[in-house]
Amino acid sequence: MESPIYLGTEKPGKLLLKFAVPCIFSLIISCLYNIVDQIFVGNGVGYLGNAATGVIFPVTVIGWGISLFFGDGAAAALSVSLGKNETEHIHRSVGNSILCSFLGGAALILISYIWGDGLLRLIGATDANLALAHDYGFIIYTMIPLALAQNTMASIIRADGSPKYAMGAMLAGAVLNIIGDPVAIFALDMGIKGAAYATIMGQFVSFCICAVYLTRSRSFRLSLSSFRLDWRLLKQVMALGASSFLTQLFMGACVIVGRAADYVLRNRENVVRIFIHAPKPYRVKKVMEMYGDTEQEGKKSIARSDTARGTYYKSISGHVWGDPHQYELSVDSSIGPKKTAELICSYINHM
Repeated sequence: MESPIYLGTEKPGKLLLKFAVPCIFSLIISCLYNIVDQIFVGNGVGYLGNAATGVIFPVTVIGWGISLFFGDGAAAALSVSLGKNETEHIHRSVGNSILCSFLGGAALILISYIWGDGLLRLIGATDANLALAHDYGFIIYTMIPLALAQNTMASIIRADGSPKYAMGAMLAGAVLNIIGDPVAIFALDMGIKGAAYATIMGQFVSFCICAVYLTRSRSFRLSLSSFRLDWRLLKQVMALGASSFLTQLFMGACVIVGRAADYVLRNRENVVRIFIHAPKPYRVKKVMEMYGDTEQEGKKSIARSDTARGTYYKSISGHVWGDPHQYELSVDSSIGPKKTAELICSYINHM
């Protein structure tokens, strides 16, 4: 067992490069699962498939919050213990965190399976995409406990002084998902179920790679006693991981609302439904300025975006996107961002 003493002796700049760069790439890689699924599902299943995967996303976001609750908390606790040179209980903090992350995932899938399609409807599924969301979600759920444990282990591995290993574990799973998606969706003709199987296959491989690391970690060694719950140690872990959990949880709340929020919140009080639009020439000009597109490219980009938004909105609500009858306020943003914001604030303040 090698103690990562260099964390206290190396120059901060070198440590920042050693840890920050792999961490950034790890976050980008973790996003690839959803991005790749959306690309292949969109081409192989269609827009309803994209909407179905979007329905499941809030559940996975909450799961990721649980994994960071224990993972970032354990990573911080490990770092504090190393700084104080008090390494006796590190293995128990790590073991307890991995176990609780796994149990949190088990509780999440239990709720998801028992609640069933009712949960899917609550977070945005409609009659048009409910069956697809069910097929995709009920496969994704099966891997949530191990996926959460893997994400927790990745945080711990980074704190143990091996950020590149954690990045490699996530990269291996993502690459397998990228390869598996077209094979399962197109070659095996499994549709949206194929995308789900490719995702959980990649997650399982990442879990196995992270689990192997625990047998040769630098600052701790796990045993069966490491997984015996110790509430004193868990309190410290949870206190340190609470901010990560809350940040992820609030992201989940935003994702649940997302687009078509006027329809999702239609039965709630104290809601102001606002539609922001602009004349097409103004939008084309903005696209040309921001992305360096030609006028023709700008027009095509806007047309694709409008079609996608309109199709998505109709699949969720059954209504036409941009219909002024669905909103209390419609604002032409060509008056400028500042004036648009002032107008909206003024409207709300005088309600």
